[in-house]
Amino acid sequence: MRRERAAEINLSSTSFLVAEDNLGTQKVLRKILEAAGASDIRFVTDGNQALQLLKNWVPDVILCDWNMAPMNGKSLLAKLQSDEGVLSKIPVIVVTATTDKRVVQEIIDSEPEHLVLKPIVPARLYNRIGWVQKKLKEEARRTGGRLRANMVAEPKPGNSEPEDGEETWLL
Repeated sequence: MRRERAAEINLSSTSFLVAEDNLGTQKVLRKILEAAGASDIRFVTDGNQALQLLKNWVPDVILCDWNMAPMNGKSLLAKLQSDEGVLSKIPVIVVTATTDKRVVQEIIDSEPEHLVLKPIVPARLYNRIGWVQKKLKEEARRTGGRLRANMVAEPKPGNSEPEDGEETWLL
């Protein structure tokens, strides 16, 4: 596996739920998140397991694969969005290897916070997480600071997208 230089953001105070059925991709995501300081990372292999975990713990961000079984990312996202409590407020970043234009459009139409295509480019994932952090920080300011105010890191200027040829995490 190739390594990329140090992370552009500090994720030490950000918790993650990763719903991903591929153990290799779980390993890659763990390394990318830990490289940026994340330590509270919990993994499940499908949407049903995610919902069970969410009964007792609420992460700051959910990273979710689209193609899992028995409950896929689309069904998990729909259940989260329909929740009348805190679950509907958790940002979901879909991470998928799907390149079929119809499926990508289906993901976009399902309105996750962001979408990251595999292979995972760390700078691109950090960028998406940074956008989520910025949005949540602004929302916390607007609502009195109680809604997920611990997510305060922002990406460094100029590190928004990787250039062609930048390293990706490959198994």
